Amino acid sequence: MNLFRQILSLLPFLVLTVTTSCIRENNDCPPGNSEVKVYFSYPLTGNERNETILPAEQIDLYIFNEQGKFVKSHTDPSPVLTPGYYINIILDPGTYTLISWVNLKECYGLSHEEITEETLLEELLVHLQTDENDTINTQIHPLYFGNLSGQQIHINQEHVLTIPLVRNTYNIHVTTEGLEQDATHDYHLIITDRNGSYTFDNSFASDKEVHYKSACLKNDNNQPYGSLSVLRLHEDRKHAILKLQNSTTHEILYECNLLETILSLRDQGITVDFSTTFDYNIHLSFQADMSVDITINDWKITEDQEELR
Repeated sequence: MNLFRQILSLLPFLVLTVTTSCIRENNDCPPGNSEVKVYFSYPLTGNERNETILPAEQIDLYIFNEQGKFVKSHTDPSPVLTPGYYINIILDPGTYTLISWVNLKECYGLSHEEITEETLLEELLVHLQTDENDTINTQIHPLYFGNLSGQQIHINQEHVLTIPLVRNTYNIHVTTEGLEQDATHDYHLIITDRNGSYTFDNSFASDKEVHYKSACLKNDNNQPYGSLSVLRLHEDRKHAILKLQNSTTHEILYECNLLETILSLRDQGITVDFSTTFDYNIHLSFQADMSVDITINDWKITEDQEELR
């Protein structure tokens, strides 16, 4: 009798243990499914080393099966992307590709208005949202991309995956001196490139020109300065043209091939790596003879302006 009572007293604890294990390991035990925790990593470089988190305003995660068909997606509209941040998803056993875009917000669009289970990975594109003149007049959100392919998910197991992120945006900051000090004139920075569209493996998808445009401010000496954020710069795609325009007279005061100008720093033995440096501070010093002294990230280049046009 005493043994029977002891067994009865232990029953609630045995049931609780089994139930808790089931919920923890199998997310309420959907048959055959597995829990997947998706973490994100990003090597902070330059000024970002002082940041404890990535500037993430939104994370979109897309899952595709072994045939490249869309399975599911998850959007976090307000993530705090610390090393401990993760997205929890439930998947059937199989082999998957995981694609992530960070900050895929208003200035970007997708090629498909609706993604269904028949949508293929190879069909999807991300592109800049430009106006009818293929121009974007606002600062774009910092965009990051990550993917994992060939990830095998096994039945009734917890999986932990980490998606490495790469940065897709660059900041170009331009300051000037030596221009006519006319307070009535306005100025614009313009960068024209062919980098406005990407496949879901982050490859360039189009050679169509896009124009990034931003109004300049002026310092105390009425010298224009401004900044532009642009999508991917790649040394094998030397399409980007930087212009400083007097918007009042419509005169182009300065024009250069941005990639070739930055890469010319290598002639001085300076390392140029677009995969680690994402901010370029360009100072234009206009001389009386119409030449322009150029400084990029505190390194000086002297070129004749006519040679750069």
